[in-house]
Amino acid sequence: MTDLAVPPRGGEGDGRELRVVDPEPVDPDPIEERRAMLRRGLRRMRTIATLLLLLMAAIFVAIAASTVAVPILASAAAGHRLDDPMARLKGWMEKNNAALLAAILVLIGLMVLYNGASALF
Repeated sequence: MTDLAVPPRGGEGDGRELRVVDPEPVDPDPIEERRAMLRRGLRRMRTIATLLLLLMAAIFVAIAASTVAVPILASAAAGHRLDDPMARLKGWMEKNNAALLAAILVLIGLMVLYNGASALF
């Protein structure tokens, strides 16, 4: 270690004498300080990720609830005016039952394929 000579602070002396100062850092382990900084950053990231996950869950619940609530509220509000459109929709769904089932099974298969592929990488 080399010692540095610096003038005294404040009003001590007339500035002609010098003090000897050791330039060694206060924290002898800078790696541990960096680890502590990273831990604080990771804690913040976890908090942000948790909040985003809660937000996404709330959005999912709102969308899922609306798919149930909207038709019920619409039929309650419209009364008998929706009887004919609902009967036509029911007939169309009965007529195209096989195509609807195939589309649902394809979507489920794609989801399983995606989950399997993402587990590999």
